Amino acid sequence: MPARSRSSIARASAEVPIAYVFHPMFWPYVEALDSCRVVYHADDRFAGVPGSGPEIAGFERALCERADRIFAITPGVARGLPECAASKTVLVPNGADAEAYERASRSLAPALLAEIPRPWIAYAGSLNEKIDFALINRLASARAAAFHWLLIGPIHGEGQLSRETRTELALCRRQPNVHFLGVVDYSELPAYCAHVDANAMFYRTDGDGWWRDIYPLKLHECLAAGRPLLSSDVPAVREFSRSRHDLQ
Repeated sequence: MPARSRSSIARASAEVPIAYVFHPMFWPYVEALDSCRVVYHADDRFAGVPGSGPEIAGFERALCERADRIFAITPGVARGLPECAASKTVLVPNGADAEAYERASRSLAPALLAEIPRPWIAYAGSLNEKIDFALINRLASARAAAFHWLLIGPIHGEGQLSRETRTELALCRRQPNVHFLGVVDYSELPAYCAHVDANAMFYRTDGDGWWRDIYPLKLHECLAAGRPLLSSDVPAVREFSRSRHDLQ
């Protein structure tokens, strides 16, 4: 951390500053702070994310040792933390800007949607290894004349995707009723979620990958938008379903 950054932090408050950290990659910055309290907000099982490597695992261990308090979004994320984190970890689930999504239902529908036949079922978020592209392919093929599936968001780490995931992603791109809309500005995202016929969360449920411990922020956003919400059988989602109608 540059000396000017440390001095600006010192000037900003006469009290002991708090470093609120959302990812282990920021550990070198925390390490450079001489006197501060540290809060680590673990919103993923980072050590299990493809491409993390031993460096991130080491950073997370050091961060947990230094942290005064740790927030974990699910029990699975908490269990995945180093042993030294156990005594100072508190479960804090995700929340959302519900008002922004509620207001969006009274806004105009995004112009891009008018180019696609209805009905629309949308997923909004990062498209990476946690997405069940095989499931999307099965649904798109089974309902080829009935539904159009909208995938909104960036494809993250395509080079780090497994061969199987890359294959299913390529098949999705060939489906005539699967539409990749790309990155949408966050301020515009509520309008998409509020004007589709249903939202969906196509998460993988196989194996013991890091996706097993996610807590989708979009769960609360989509519910606030007031549209039906479909979901894979993710543990963090189960308590919000009155009756289970799994996608698989």
